[in-house]
Amino acid sequence: MTTPTDTPARIPGMRAAAPTVFVATPKGLAIIDTVAVDRAINGAPAALTSDEARMAAHLALTHGLARDVVAARVGVCERTLDRWFPTEKPRTPVVCGTRQGYDRHKRRKEDACGRCKAAYALAYRHYRTHGTYVGAPALTDTEWETAA
Repeated sequence: MTTPTDTPARIPGMRAAAPTVFVATPKGLAIIDTVAVDRAINGAPAALTSDEARMAAHLALTHGLARDVVAARVGVCERTLDRWFPTEKPRTPVVCGTRQGYDRHKRRKEDACGRCKAAYALAYRHYRTHGTYVGAPALTDTEWETAA
């Protein structure tokens, strides 16, 4: 019986008839050494150009390798991987009773609810005093009851 491992035994590289492939990119023509890419994604040390590193990272991520393992094998930092292959970050929902909720009402061209109007008034008061919305207090239930 086999036990599952984090990394596959061997990741298949690019299938090509020649060891060098020309790839069209938005920046122009890129020359990819498929042997170096294959060695890099399977853990053998290989010096890669930036185009080869990006191709190797794409292949390794497609086969389910972890981002930190891919970064180490390809020879780039994880921030470079994030720039090349951004991941979707979950968005926090906008709730009523906040300045962002007021802005959402206005984007949708609808009348803002009372809680959002009160939250916007509180945030705008902070903006007039400090020149920024950063650090504006949130609308609490007691402030909402006194505003209503």
